[in-house]
Amino acid sequence: MRSSKANISFTKLSYLPSTAKMSPLTPGDHFFTAPNSITYRYRSRGTGPLLIAHSVGWGPSAAYLWNYLSPLESHFTVLYFEPRGNGLSSQPSDPSQMSSLVMAHDIEHLRSHLGLASIPVLLGHSNGAHIALIYAQLYPSRVDRLVLIAPQILSKEPGDYMARCAAARREHPVYGPAVEAIMAVSTAPPGTDAELAEGLAGILPYYFSEEGVGRGLVEEFARAMEVDVVPPRASAFRNQGKADREAPFDNVSLAGDVKAKTLIVVGREDAVCNPKRAEDLRDGMVEGAELVMLEGGHLPFVESKEEFWGAVGSFLGF
Repeated sequence: MRSSKANISFTKLSYLPSTAKMSPLTPGDHFFTAPNSITYRYRSRGTGPLLIAHSVGWGPSAAYLWNYLSPLESHFTVLYFEPRGNGLSSQPSDPSQMSSLVMAHDIEHLRSHLGLASIPVLLGHSNGAHIALIYAQLYPSRVDRLVLIAPQILSKEPGDYMARCAAARREHPVYGPAVEAIMAVSTAPPGTDAELAEGLAGILPYYFSEEGVGRGLVEEFARAMEVDVVPPRASAFRNQGKADREAPFDNVSLAGDVKAKTLIVVGREDAVCNPKRAEDLRDGMVEGAELVMLEGGHLPFVESKEEFWGAVGSFLGF
């Protein structure tokens, strides 16, 4: 069995908004300020129809998406979007404005900035998929196709799935230390970005199946996170969860509001986001959805690359 802790280092990069006039989809980094005074950063890469890839809202930059979803760039112009308070996007002064619900409305600011009538493809992973799903439920006519990868899906049922999985894994030789790291950052949220990065290094094995850990995929993922990335934002980690508890959003009861053609990809051994909720969401969608269950944990594009790209390619037509 391999080491249960990965080494992650983050190099802080400095990006400044360009003063030159350019297309909002020119390859590279872009910044725009919405009427709410938040400045958002996104990265554009690839050629073809537009696909927006939405990152998580609890701290990490979007780098893990552009490092693993780059095959999309051969078929689409991929816009990797960092929500408020994450990556190089600015944060609100009011912590209550860091909820997933508010971040979903930020996608509408992005759509308006790009001058789109609707978003051709909206993709999200984990909490980023939750945010994308909320947007598709609030603005159903403005998403044509929706791709949800290992999505966080909320319902009225008690949200104790991860806690139950963590309890079951507590004595495991690899997962045990990862569970301890989760408990540490949960009970005493990191005060600095460096402290959050250190905590994430210990947590990473939890996201993988035991087979994936044995294949060295934790180390692979950690190396990918070292490339062209800003530190995770401890302020987002501290504030998003609290804001979400104060402004909960029930995805399952509103499943029928989604009008976009939808693909949901989940891992059977995902111990972070409940695969059963994905089934509930699919069953409640009036327009239907394609649900693909793959082997592995919370990162199917890392653990099950061939099957993942087969499912996504079939859905998106490449």
